[in-house]
Amino acid sequence: MFLDGTLSIRRGKTAKEPVYIALGIKPDGRREVLGFWLFGAEGESAKNWEEVLKDLWRRSVREVRTFITDDLPGIEEAIRRVYPKADWQQCVVHKVRSTLSKARKVHAGAEGGTKVRDHQFPKPEAVYKLVYLEGEWHEVK
Repeated sequence: MFLDGTLSIRRGKTAKEPVYIALGIKPDGRREVLGFWLFGAEGESAKNWEEVLKDLWRRSVREVRTFITDDLPGIEEAIRRVYPKADWQQCVVHKVRSTLSKARKVHAGAEGGTKVRDHQFPKPEAVYKLVYLEGEWHEVK
């Protein structure tokens, strides 16, 4: 199950509110939006994600093998409290964006910075781009 929040709702003229979204993937590969939630303009939080997870549990979503999320502080613990048998992993897209945001602009820029989306390339090309980027970073040391 993928869990993510996006800031796309505006109420009034100034406040952006996160929309919490849960996307499930069934064993046959079909995707299903399990719901979306609004909690106000306080920002994304693990406390709110725990409420989302409790709501899913109340709606009989009982067996989740893996949760894929960003690295929001406390989200892994919230998952463990409601779904103790489920695994957790950080989303690759979030991890790449986070890593590239810490790289020097000259090196991140060589591969498009946060526009690098190796997850959209065929596997051999993605591996080539990763090896190339790693080589570029090692040359700097």
